[in-house]
Amino acid sequence: MNSVARFIYALAFVVLSGVLFGCDKATEPRIEELASFRVIAPALVKAGEPFSVTITAVGSKGTAPSTEFSGDVILSVTGGTVSPDTVSVANGTSSIEVVFSGGSGLQTLTA
Repeated sequence: MNSVARFIYALAFVVLSGVLFGCDKATEPRIEELASFRVIAPALVKAGEPFSVTITAVGSKGTAPSTEFSGDVILSVTGGTVSPDTVSVANGTSSIEVVFSGGSGLQTLTA
């Protein structure tokens, strides 16, 4: 086998090894990026009465909770206000009691 053939053989072995053993990390991020938040709350609540909300971080690969996320999340509502309006999320999830005030009719809570 000449030197060119040996080089091609060695190169093919390295490429094939990377495919078989998952060594190509250039295309796969090590840390899953945050894609969105999932908000779970009762469908109907009364203004001024506390209710439970669960915020879950969702990763770019669909992982929920995305345990790599920890930080503050700002809550908002389509009309009126929500209190508290900031939730501390640790390891991708948090549950908290919140209260709507002001506004009337159908409201949408977002994180």
